[in-house]
Amino acid sequence: MPRSLEEANELAIVAEGLNPPNLQIARDVLKMEGIESWVRDQNTAAVFGMRGRFLVPAKLMVRVCELNRARTALRKLTRT
Repeated sequence: MPRSLEEANELAIVAEGLNPPNLQIARDVLKMEGIESWVRDQNTAAVFGMRGRFLVPAKLMVRVCELNRARTALRKLTRT
């Protein structure tokens, strides 16, 4: 349980470098588990071209307090 409002809003990377379809699938899995998520650096390819996706990969972020639950949910996804 977060000790402060600042800690409750701190984000952590749960997945990185996913292609757009897999990124959306991962977000949907987290949403089904009731875990809110955000994508950082998703539009880099639009700015730098396709090479941008490799220079600055998209990052799937969740709240730190949800990180373990998110990892568990995404691990289930890779097993199926």
